[in-house]
Amino acid sequence: CIRDRSTGEVYCVSWLQAQLVSKITMGCGSSKGKSEKGKKPEEKNDTKADKAKSSEEDPKKAVEKSIEKSVSEKVPTEEEKNSSTSSTLSTQKKIIVNDGKIRFDADRTLHVKVKLVGAKKTGKTSLVYRICEDKFAEEPPHQDTRKHTFTLDDDQFDTKLFKDGHCEITFYDVEDDFTKLGRDELKGFSCFLLIFDVTNQDSFKILNDYSSIINKYADPESRTAVVGTKKDLKDKRVVSDDNAEDFAGDNGYTYVEVSSKKGSVNECYEEVIYEFLKHQEEVASKKG
Repeated sequence: CIRDRSTGEVYCVSWLQAQLVSKITMGCGSSKGKSEKGKKPEEKNDTKADKAKSSEEDPKKAVEKSIEKSVSEKVPTEEEKNSSTSSTLSTQKKIIVNDGKIRFDADRTLHVKVKLVGAKKTGKTSLVYRICEDKFAEEPPHQDTRKHTFTLDDDQFDTKLFKDGHCEITFYDVEDDFTKLGRDELKGFSCFLLIFDVTNQDSFKILNDYSSIINKYADPESRTAVVGTKKDLKDKRVVSDDNAEDFAGDNGYTYVEVSSKKGSVNECYEEVIYEFLKHQEEVASKKG
């Protein structure tokens, strides 16, 4: 902080500004001392030039102008700098493959969205819980989305498009009335899992309605698998293998049966994911 010798007021400025004002005030003080010891000061003509000169020599005005200039030159905060850097890196990192059907990051990770479709109490949440957490629970905590990442098998592909890659799946287990969904709600999904309970005939019959919605509104390049759950309950089974396989075959879907309680369930998503990616590989090859 510095003190204005002419008025006694104190101003807080930066070091560089203090140096500038110090020189100005020293010049003013020296000139004033000589004037008092020497001859009587001459009357000043009130001209524009004198006003301009007086303004330049006034330390108070010099400080105010310097401060105003510093304030006008906005310096970005650390948060703004980080946000800008993060946005730039995010833009550079993501590589769009095939019109945005999938995202392929620079770290060789694919991102696909999979929607689970099925009646209530068919084991959808238990299935996703087993896939993502590798655990079984009769009533697992429900989440609308869960993520799972696995390493892609290079032998599944004919080209090197997905070589040394990984696939991150976001499973959407949303409780909604699927028969009332339209194109906007199904947009962006790469795969669908039609879930039914092998011990519940009604859960199997309603798959016809779900299939119609997918065929009508889903992306033509998406892929669908039919998944029969609770296959360990053999004594309570009411839906035969043949009926389920026929339904899947007639609609061009893959079919698999799993038990979230016993054994691995990875086959329920791996086959349909590879089918989807192989199609993307073919499209990319044709485009060159």
